[in-house]
Amino acid sequence: MDIRHYQNACHWLAYLGSRFVAMLVLLLSFLGSAFAADHAVILMYHRFGEDRLPSTNIRLDQFDAHLEKLSNGNYSVWPLAKIVDHLQKDMPLPDRTVAITIDDAYLSVFTEAWPRLKAKGFPFTVFVATDPIDRKHRGYMSWDQLRQLQADGVDIGSQTASHPHMHLSSLADVDVELQKSNQRFLTELGLRPNLFAYPYGEYNLAVIERVKAAGFIAGFGQNSGIAHGYDGYFELPRFAMNERYGAMDRLSLAIDGLPLKANQILPADVVIGKTRLILVLRWRQRLPQIANCAVSTTPMTS
Repeated sequence: MDIRHYQNACHWLAYLGSRFVAMLVLLLSFLGSAFAADHAVILMYHRFGEDRLPSTNIRLDQFDAHLEKLSNGNYSVWPLAKIVDHLQKDMPLPDRTVAITIDDAYLSVFTEAWPRLKAKGFPFTVFVATDPIDRKHRGYMSWDQLRQLQADGVDIGSQTASHPHMHLSSLADVDVELQKSNQRFLTELGLRPNLFAYPYGEYNLAVIERVKAAGFIAGFGQNSGIAHGYDGYFELPRFAMNERYGAMDRLSLAIDGLPLKANQILPADVVIGKTRLILVLRWRQRLPQIANCAVSTTPMTS
């Protein structure tokens, strides 16, 4: 090889090397940005195509549009348990990570939601209250159908036995609800769920302690918000979707949202009774001026 060919070869090797380094930097930058989130959005559904019950139902055309939006490549739909594991271990999540949850184990989950979710390859979690299944209530799934979901990789969470208003129950009754449902899950599905959804999204601090004592690792409400676990993992929010609140603009608002983290929220208990409320928020970091706030001194009446 003469000197000219040698110089040309060196030139091309240097050029290719620089291009490789540039591509590597871009790739690492992309991976860093793709797995840079410390939060996720959790969606909650109940019924599918049961138009006579609009407060808990999502129309099938609405649900199809939701799934199409989630499958457009901008979102990562993960199993709820995997999201909780990443949050609790302080492991980064992909940007715009979303979990799909379904409460109450209605029959339309099996006949309408499951085939659609399976076709998209989306994981989801069903929270189950065991008494309606045991009593073979009309419009609910059976244990055989839940076993089919379980065999297909669907995660099963707990929602007590009888689906009570837990904050109005005695702590002894709360323990019975949790113990009874745990035993039924073990008998019918061979497992005891470790994720818990509060019936009606209702709880107080005492209920949270009983849920923890029963062996659950996370609890979920029905209040809208971004899940990040900064203030604990037993009051994780979910965006409820139904006919009225299932429009595409609200879905986009939810799945494109970012968390506003607070170091402390007072009062700590969400059940405050009929008394004057003073709400105290202490933010994790200094915030820009984003809104004007008005304070009312009128006592609560309801």
